[in-house]
Amino acid sequence: MEPSASVEAAVRERIARLERFHKRITSCNVIVEAPHRHGRKGSIYHVRVDITVPGREIVVGRERGGKSRP
Repeated sequence: MEPSASVEAAVRERIARLERFHKRITSCNVIVEAPHRHGRKGSIYHVRVDITVPGREIVVGRERGGKSRP
């Protein structure tokens, strides 16, 4: 799937807001995936955010439209 300019703009805006919580973010990687849609309706996607700050890496993930991953 080709990247969406509107989704990219929304992600960049939210990344910029992260600086309120930690001023020393050295990197941020966001992955938005749309897995196969066999037998499903609606917006189904997975989001993973990897943030690196001095001495630590923070990883957050979310799955929408289905059951949460364990």
